[in-house]
Amino acid sequence: MMTPDPLLERLGKLPRPALDDVAAARTLARAEEVFAAPRADRLRRPLRATGWIPAALGLWGLLYVWGAVRELVRLFPAAARPTIGVSHWGSSVVARAEPEVQAKGQGGRANP
Repeated sequence: MMTPDPLLERLGKLPRPALDDVAAARTLARAEEVFAAPRADRLRRPLRATGWIPAALGLWGLLYVWGAVRELVRLFPAAARPTIGVSHWGSSVVARAEPEVQAKGQGGRANP
């Protein structure tokens, strides 16, 4: 149970300010005029002021992607040179050998 507060009781007994009908009507009329007006009649901000937000978001996105790619490259570095199985097309010893040696490697048949 709350203790009665004498100050709150006195404030509750004060007369409430009545809403001025004329001021309320004027405010309502101004609000309706703004919402009912065509878009061209409303105050517009210059393009310079509205163009900064998309530009800033685009730059932030590029910075974010650049940082993410940099971290992925740091975590999973690419090899400097491909492994021998990827880049090897044949034995360099066989390619430089005499034709007889190549024929021996193919079962003793000479190349035509």
